[in-house]
Amino acid sequence: ALSEATSDHAVLTIPEEHAERMALLRDLLRMMAADGQLTTKEKELFALACVRMKIDRVEIDELVDQLLADQKITCDKETL
Repeated sequence: ALSEATSDHAVLTIPEEHAERMALLRDLLRMMAADGQLTTKEKELFALACVRMKIDRVEIDELVDQLLADQKITCDKETL
């Protein structure tokens, strides 16, 4: 799988619908936080995904706030 992902013909398709993008990011954030914390690398990856999907800061904060409310997660939002 890794060799396929790093090949020249690998494609990452970003959903066109805003709601689908938000759902994908929500799932990504939950997976990253499954161990109860968000590492610096996980936050960097999440921030990159948000930028590429054209998600604004207010929506990013809402996603993080929702996650924090749902689970006991250690996360400094200022570093996102």
